[in-house]
Amino acid sequence: MNYLIAFMVPIGGFFWATAYFLIILKGIKDKAHGMPLIAMALNFTWEFIHVFIYPSNGISLYLNFTWFLLDLGIAFTYFKYSYNFFHLFYAIRKPHWLILSLSVFLIGFMLNLYGEQFFSQLQNIITKDFIFAEVLVGFIVYLFVPACMVAMLFQRKNSRGQSFLIAFSFTISIICYVIEILFNPYHHQWGNSFMMMLMATCIIIQVYYAILIFNQMKKEGKNPWSVL
Repeated sequence: MNYLIAFMVPIGGFFWATAYFLIILKGIKDKAHGMPLIAMALNFTWEFIHVFIYPSNGISLYLNFTWFLLDLGIAFTYFKYSYNFFHLFYAIRKPHWLILSLSVFLIGFMLNLYGEQFFSQLQNIITKDFIFAEVLVGFIVYLFVPACMVAMLFQRKNSRGQSFLIAFSFTISIICYVIEILFNPYHHQWGNSFMMMLMATCIIIQVYYAILIFNQMKKEGKNPWSVL
């Protein structure tokens, strides 16, 4: 059992990286950004902070760095393709879109940075585990990924920039991390009501999004298991 738990982090990291890679490929193919602005800004800045400001330990640092590099590709697809969607849905001019986008990145950076500092101060009260704040903020940030992607799917009414395999990869990844937290004796003290509610909500919304995008691709006559 202990060996199985030890593999949850690298397996989860692999599927998270796979989802990022597929978002880049699908974004370039469809000429559409696949990660909504708020989710992207929060994820990008979380990874930046835990690589360059508060570096993670062990394999987590290498995973975060890999995700950060892939996130650069996701950011590229956003700044290359997203303006047309913003103009279509919100009728805003390009300078306004650019200022809005950069402002969200700045806010995302500050939320992650100050959130890390705030929860780090509470670690001695909640747990002696020094990575608790990093993981807690990470789950809060992650909550925005499926929630924003659900909203983006409803708004676009098509699967451009999105795919079931992306949702599937995110789902496997988050389940792996939840299993690691629940069954790793080192993290048993994380099982407070707030953390349990947060993890459960992440999985529920992620599975809901996966079902939505699966049905949408079937409706469009596309194979949900196709990479592109």
